[in-house]
Amino acid sequence: MKKLLLITLGTTLSFSTLAANLQWNNVEPGYSYQQPTSTTYTQIGNQMIGSDGSSATRIGNQTIYQDSQGNRSTCTQIGNQIICN
Repeated sequence: MKKLLLITLGTTLSFSTLAANLQWNNVEPGYSYQQPTSTTYTQIGNQMIGSDGSSATRIGNQTIYQDSQGNRSTCTQIGNQIICN
């Protein structure tokens, strides 16, 4: 089952190139849940690396997410909207 990552504004994870802060949520049909709060994230340049093996890389207006199982999703910011596939 493919998992998508949604972004909501106003939380604690951020990239220096993105004014809004980012929160990761795994989404399965009918369910939405936040990544465990025990996961810590380290920012190295344009990449955020999670202690659980997840990561996010910011390139221009796109962010490429990879969860700890290796599933990837790309999100594009257009104005104040973030669209993920």
